[in-house]
Amino acid sequence: MRLKFRSKIEIGELERLIDRYYEGLTTVEEEKQLYKLLTHPDVKNGYEAERAMLGYFRQKNTRPQLISIPVLRKVAVVAIVVMSGIAALQLLTPDMNATSYAYVNGIRITDPGRVKTYAKVSLGSLTNSEDLVTKSLEDVSSRQMIENQLDIFAETE
Repeated sequence: MRLKFRSKIEIGELERLIDRYYEGLTTVEEEKQLYKLLTHPDVKNGYEAERAMLGYFRQKNTRPQLISIPVLRKVAVVAIVVMSGIAALQLLTPDMNATSYAYVNGIRITDPGRVKTYAKVSLGSLTNSEDLVTKSLEDVSSRQMIENQLDIFAETE
């Protein structure tokens, strides 16, 4: 559809649509027609405010898209595969530089014999504490302790 604004009827139509637009009576189709009329190259000066107003609502996305969504998905899949491979290699290959060490009083000990000795000593001290656990359980189950606790709760009421 070619528009020629040489006739007064088309200019009159433009003016009528502008008036209806300012009164809030235009339909969506009339606003589209008004936009087409205002952006036509044959329309000269005099309608800058209307062009600016309708142009504000009809702004185009001028930012270029740097990467498309399908390409981004492919890159993500490749990254996941590579990261999974690296993680699997680290988990499945033994660490050849692994050494036994222990910290005793803030000092790092790397001699495997001394580390083993300290470990045995630590485990030995745990087995001796079995009597302490047994005695604590006996105290909890003693009738006298339960009565003392009940007396404390009875006093608060």
